[in-house]
This record gives sequence, structure tokens and C-alpha cells, in this order.
Amino acid sequence: MQHLRVSVGHTPTIRISGIAVPAAASTAAAVAVAAGALTAESTTAAIRAVDAVSIVAGSLGVGVAVLIPWLTDDDRMRAWRSAAVWSALWVSAALVGFVADAADLMGVSPTRVSTADLGALLHGTSLGQWGMVGLVCPIVLCVVTVDSARGGGGWHPSIVGSIAAFGLVSGPVTGHLSLTGTGAWVTSLHVIAAAMWLGPLLAAAVVLRDSGAWSRILPRYSRWALWCVVAVGMSGVGATAIRWITSDASGSYYALIVVKVVLLAALILGGRRLRRVWVGRDCVAAVSTRRAVVETVGMSVAVGVAAALAVTP
Repeated sequence: MQHLRVSVGHTPTIRISGIAVPAAASTAAAVAVAAGALTAESTTAAIRAVDAVSIVAGSLGVGVAVLIPWLTDDDRMRAWRSAAVWSALWVSAALVGFVADAADLMGVSPTRVSTADLGALLHGTSLGQWGMVGLVCPIVLCVVTVDSARGGGGWHPSIVGSIAAFGLVSGPVTGHLSLTGTGAWVTSLHVIAAAMWLGPLLAAAVVLRDSGAWSRILPRYSRWALWCVVAVGMSGVGATAIRWITSDASGSYYALIVVKVVLLAALILGGRRLRRVWVGRDCVAAVSTRRAVVETVGMSVAVGVAAALAVTP
């Protein structure tokens, strides 16, 4: 198999799948985010597609944190290396998103945003302050995962997962539902539950190399995913109800809600089928990886639609 070499100190090579699998998920999410932003007639619809990188990278960070206790030593190192690469990409995406927020606020093109505009966004709005949180978290995550990939053993997975989760919620908590304290909490729960559903399977597709590892991980993930789906569904219903009660929403918003519900139903039905034919069955690693990629791409489209709701009036 070909290898893509990424120099991180004396860290071993990173396999192509460590880039390709999350990249496929990011592409799927980007299409959904951009389509939703265009529906909302956002002036930065195209550039908002980079939010997909933040979604996937943050979810991968959460997934690695969940998966680490279940992995062998070799698999752990691959997991840390992949998280390090994608957290670095997350930093770039968060910076672009911060500039896009300033452009939306000032009503100018992202290429015309000045330092003064960024300062006004940071000092004068909660959007800018949470945007800075969304930039700092992936920087910290990058430092932690690079240290872990180089052999640092002192970072507890719960700390890593918390950093990634905090970075993920920094964007949604400034959306329409932030007008109420309850709305912000429900949105945060929704985002974290979605990341905990997507992230571990995405990390497994990147990390696992043999059928024995898949056979060991899948039953655990299957039980984990069930509770994540319940949390995603309940928090999604709660968020929609709060939005309907507290503010007027456009037809585009409710259209995206319908799309999201259809996607969630399809993912649940698909997951149920895979549980019967995949979990607890002997299956070669390549087939397991392919199934995980298909499932995570579908999940990424759903979370991309969810992200688009944040910019939909």
C-alpha cells in the first residue's frame, strides 16, 4: 500500500487512509454545509464549506478519545497521528471561519476584511469571542495529539475529547438558539452527541487494520452508538421546538429540518441492517473499512445539514 509521509518528529509514516477517509467525510459535509448556506442566502456560502473540516476534525478528535482505551498500542499511535494531522487542518479551517464571520458582520467580502474588522468582531460580539474559543481549542488539541503521537503518555483521553468537544460547540452556541440559555445547552448536547456517534466509527476506519480489531471494536461501538442516536434525536427535537417557540424561522429552515430528519431515519435503518450483517460476524478488514466509510460519509452529510441550520434564518 502506498504511504503518505508526514514528518512529526520521529513519528512513523501516516497511511493514505488517515487522510483519505476523513477527507471523504469532509467533502460530503462540505457539500451539505454549502448547499444549506446557499439556501439561507449567506454572502459567504462557499467559504462556509470549510466548516465541514472543523466538524470532521473535531469529531475525529472526540472519536479518538473514545476509541483509545479499546485499542492496542500500535493502533493508538496511528490514532494519535491522524488526530494530529486533522487538528492542524482544523486550525486553518477555524481561522478561515473566523474571517468569514467578520465578513458577514461587516457586510464585506472575506478578502476585504481588515484587522480592525477582526478586532471589532472579537471585542464587540459573543460570536467573535466564541470564534476565538473555536480557534484556540484545535491549537491546543494539535499540541496534545502531536505530543501523544511522539510517545507522550500523560494525556488522558477524556481531556482530549473535552478539548475537541468544546471546540465543536463554540460555533453552534452562537447561532439562533443562543437567544435562550436552554437553547444553547440543547444545541451543545446535540453537537456533542453527533460527534460521539460519528467520531469513533470515523477513527476506526482510519486506524483499524485487521479483522480481529474490528471484531473487538464493533460490538462496543454498536452499544455506544445506540445511546448517541437517542441523544441526537431527543436533543434535535428539543432544539427544533425551542426555535419554533422563541423565534420565527424561515421556510428554508424547516426544509432543512425535513432533510435532516430523512437523513437521520436513513442512517438509523442502515445502521440497524449493518448491525445484523456486520457486528459479531467474521468479516475481512477491507470490507469493514468500506462499510465504515460509507456509513461515516452518510453521517457527515447529516451533520453538514445540521451545521447549515446555524446560518439559516
